[in-house]
Amino acid sequence: MDFSFPKSKHLCSKMVIDRLFASGDKLLVYPLRVVYSVSAADYSDADDAVLEPVRVLFVVPKRYYKHAVDRNRYKRLLRESYRLQQNALIDELKKNNLRIDMAIIVINNDF
Repeated sequence: MDFSFPKSKHLCSKMVIDRLFASGDKLLVYPLRVVYSVSAADYSDADDAVLEPVRVLFVVPKRYYKHAVDRNRYKRLLRESYRLQQNALIDELKKNNLRIDMAIIVINNDF
């Protein structure tokens, strides 16, 4: 089991993020909104071995948390929760030859 969360698992590309928010599916799991896009992937091919099954972006808006300290703490807690639970999602995606890009957005200030 790999519990790491390296930069390769982060969603950082502006083009991919814009496409995700423009055409991604949305899911509301209070107090979070998840915007995701699922696509096919072939993990048996050696060239796609570096392809990450999941890439994630965490967003905590300034609208709800005015202080950067609070936003950073919330993002740190979200990253830690995801990091510990990611293996089940990754295993399921690899089994079904899928990959997912997702953004997890905080939609209220109930800490």
